[in-house]
Amino acid sequence: MMPRPYRLFFRATCLLLLAVFAAPVLAQGAYATFIKKFDSAKELGDRKRMIRALKDSPQMAIEHFSLLVDTYVTRGDAKAGERILLFKELWKESFGSSCLEKIERFRAEIGDSERQALFQIIKNYRKAQGLYQQGVSQKQPETQFNAAKAMIQLAEQSEQIGDRVLASRCLRDAAAYLAQIRPVKKEYKEMERDALRQYRTLHQELDWTQGLDFKRNMIYLKSLEHQLKQGQIGGGAAKKKKNEEGPAKYLPGSKWQDFDMLISLQKKPQPGICLPSSVNPLEWRGVWLEGKLPSQISFFQDGKIWLKRLGANDYRYGVSEADAGKYKLAMASKPSQCYLKYEKGGYEVEYGFFTYLPTDREVANGTMLNYGPTWGQRTSASLFFRSASILYAEIEGEKFEFLDENANGVVGEAWNSTPGTGDFRFGSGWEQAVGVPVFDSMKRGRSKHRLPFSSYVKVGDHWMRLRVTGNNETLRYRPLDPASVQSGFVQVKWEGPRKAKPDYLVLAEIGYYKGAAFDAFENGKKPVEVPAGRYAIIYGRILNGKFPRNMDALILPGTSKPFDVEPGKTTEIRIGAPFHIEYQSEVKNGEVSVDSSTFYVKDSYGLRYGAIGAALLEPELIVSKKKGAKSGKVIGSWRAVQGNEIGPLSMNVGKRRQAKGLRGGVPAYHLSYWPINGADSRNADSLLRVKIPFRGTVFVAVRQKKHKLFGKLEPIWK
Repeated sequence: MMPRPYRLFFRATCLLLLAVFAAPVLAQGAYATFIKKFDSAKELGDRKRMIRALKDSPQMAIEHFSLLVDTYVTRGDAKAGERILLFKELWKESFGSSCLEKIERFRAEIGDSERQALFQIIKNYRKAQGLYQQGVSQKQPETQFNAAKAMIQLAEQSEQIGDRVLASRCLRDAAAYLAQIRPVKKEYKEMERDALRQYRTLHQELDWTQGLDFKRNMIYLKSLEHQLKQGQIGGGAAKKKKNEEGPAKYLPGSKWQDFDMLISLQKKPQPGICLPSSVNPLEWRGVWLEGKLPSQISFFQDGKIWLKRLGANDYRYGVSEADAGKYKLAMASKPSQCYLKYEKGGYEVEYGFFTYLPTDREVANGTMLNYGPTWGQRTSASLFFRSASILYAEIEGEKFEFLDENANGVVGEAWNSTPGTGDFRFGSGWEQAVGVPVFDSMKRGRSKHRLPFSSYVKVGDHWMRLRVTGNNETLRYRPLDPASVQSGFVQVKWEGPRKAKPDYLVLAEIGYYKGAAFDAFENGKKPVEVPAGRYAIIYGRILNGKFPRNMDALILPGTSKPFDVEPGKTTEIRIGAPFHIEYQSEVKNGEVSVDSSTFYVKDSYGLRYGAIGAALLEPELIVSKKKGAKSGKVIGSWRAVQGNEIGPLSMNVGKRRQAKGLRGGVPAYHLSYWPINGADSRNADSLLRVKIPFRGTVFVAVRQKKHKLFGKLEPIWK
């Protein structure tokens, strides 16, 4: 039986570490969740899952290991001893670190007097924590500063006893307290820097520098040291530009609140708002590998990741071009989770991806495409990536999830802050792609419905200004003055087939509220509340059915007009039917030419529908002497392209591009969305050129009597 003070100390330690050191979102159940995951994997004998549990929650693993050592030392528990050996073995394999051995040595050799002293440190730790909360609630910077100094003293006492784990955490909390004190003083920042430097030393002595928290803190320390060296005493947040907020003012007496976000992984790919976050892997971000040459993941902006192929099934990656073959990259013909390392601020960190290695029988719009890797005389491979990361935060008690839909490693990007992707599926023709917006998304509370990331959200009774800062680590929010931000409502009504109704329709404020975006269908048929201002429909998505037979489509603004939302009023917008096919035509020398690369669907509001999957446009070309005729003479038609026709279609399009001096071709996947001339079965081509059967003035139109998604597509005479 262990002495009573030691029992109390350990119980207090466990409670403290779970309540204080664990991040707020997961504090209540992080330890229990880790134990559940690890034990489940252990029962199945799944070594990989046990290692993943350690990698996902290394801090909880350290807490549990400390408990195991204490249990074994004081009780001689054989099961605890076996578990200690397993943890040390898996930890070494996971991180290559001797941290657990050092913790075991310290906890096994500690005496009763040291245990009593540690117990007293824990009690004083709680007092310092309470002192800091008092300083925050009563807006007393001096009290917050005293709490930070108390934490530093506790760190020194813990270090003297030999508990480097507890000492490092006291220093980390001290630095966090100092970082939040306003107004900022040089004295505070220098003390914060010194605390983080000692925190770094303790982690190095523990041989525990692989943790994500440590790496993030070191990136922050590097920035802090630079600011102090340059005389920039401020805390690192970018200065607001004059009039950045427009008419909106912050709530009097309010301050920016910071929430340190947690990172987790999605279990499987869920349908997103933007194309790179689709269920279909061929819509993900792609990297082309040619031969054995390394290739950078160019779309990833948070650091550099280089890929390399060393064998038929041997894919590698590294943090630089020189070491692109350092780490093994497991690729499979099904979406798979993985962590990829990269350098950031002088340290190696990780990012969670879904990866996909396509095959020679990829389904696209009911046909087969060959995306399979080759090895030998011609060596090439296409690899696809999608973000698997989720960041968690809370705003005034409401939980939020933030998702990196464009997979560039930068979270919290609004619709107007990132470049779009080029797409040939929106009727722009074969010469130039259309820019399609790509932005991040978020979820609120328990809702599974994604929302576009917005710099402005309403939480409770207040509109909040949001920012993601600190290398994607911190969500900053601040309430706006209700007197300066008045709300209105937008009601979008759909007219047309139910299956074609958009799942997402993004309304963006294009006036004062930069980065504000809302989903018109967030509340179903009910209006959505927005800050009064000037809005435009900038994006939409239709999700209909399950992949690969899903009839999806994207919506772009087209010729739709912006609209105003007035305070306290509801603006009603009607979109949808009637629909028609837009196209470009040329009449010359008694012939009419129409290319299906110029096709897209347009609705009554002027919105542009494209990338229509598994429900290709297969219209007829009609002519008439009378403009506005209800019908006309059919002189041609288009049909869906088949897999073996993609090659000839690509060649025909390539010749036209080459003749125009354009480099490169149209991606085969995009070509699978273009219908081809139905009359020429031997020469697949998007261009239809036919003789006009009438003399004199004629009018042409493209129509489809019945489309699977939109129903009747009316003719527009030109």
